[in-house]
Amino acid sequence: MSVPMILAVAAVVVVAVVLGVVFGRQKDVRRRAAAPVKTGAVLMAVFTAFGGAFIGGYAMDEPGGTAGLLMILA
Repeated sequence: MSVPMILAVAAVVVVAVVLGVVFGRQKDVRRRAAAPVKTGAVLMAVFTAFGGAFIGGYAMDEPGGTAGLLMILA
């Protein structure tokens, strides 16, 4: 199984668990409606951080040193 597939399955599992817990415990419709929005925002932030780490790693791998650091900062 490839890494993107593992990450996608993990994201679906996290969303299912969070929404199951929130929908089971919260009776207020407003709080239940906010749960998918917050969960989606957190997942997007996590995937963005992972993507940034991979991009930074590739930038530091090829030229390395100061040139790689300047490529990341640019």
